[in-house]
Amino acid sequence: VGIHPEFALKLPETEIDKLSAFLNRDCVVAVGEIGLDYKIAQSRSEKDRQKTFFFRQLSMAEEYGLPVIVHSRRAHRPVVDAIVGRDVRAVLHWFSGPLDDALNAIDHGIYFSFGPAVLHYEAYRALVDVVPMELILLETDAPVRFSGREARPWWVKEVAEVIADVKKTSVSTVIKNTWDNARRFFRV
Repeated sequence: VGIHPEFALKLPETEIDKLSAFLNRDCVVAVGEIGLDYKIAQSRSEKDRQKTFFFRQLSMAEEYGLPVIVHSRRAHRPVVDAIVGRDVRAVLHWFSGPLDDALNAIDHGIYFSFGPAVLHYEAYRALVDVVPMELILLETDAPVRFSGREARPWWVKEVAEVIADVKKTSVSTVIKNTWDNARRFFRV
């Protein structure tokens, strides 16, 4: 449960307060997808509005002991900086930032989720190589359209195969490790 940065520009701030009614339910395992998107938010006021939504949701996640799933398009450094120092588990969804921001996130135990981009882009495979296996999660972001096709949940197997190739390990090892990572991250 969470308010995506795109919707932060459309919804009144009072919508953030409504989240607390959901966050104490046993079925809720994370706050997300939350974060900043500076492709969408370009003016100072739009960026500030997204920050308000993001920071308040981070605080709520801390209060309820829930992890966060974080969107950081063109806002990698401010997102990582906002997470560091908080008592919250975080995963960077579809991270595409520079290596120094990735290394900062890794140093602070922030997870990375990898999806269909690793199937098509060398930069994502290079990031897989840098991120320790214990901080990797798998995703498809289905049903988002990717490379002209709608992503499907079963693509996660192909993502695992690419990660296994990059990490020079077996697919079964990647699946076991990422399964264990997900259980640890979501506390399920």
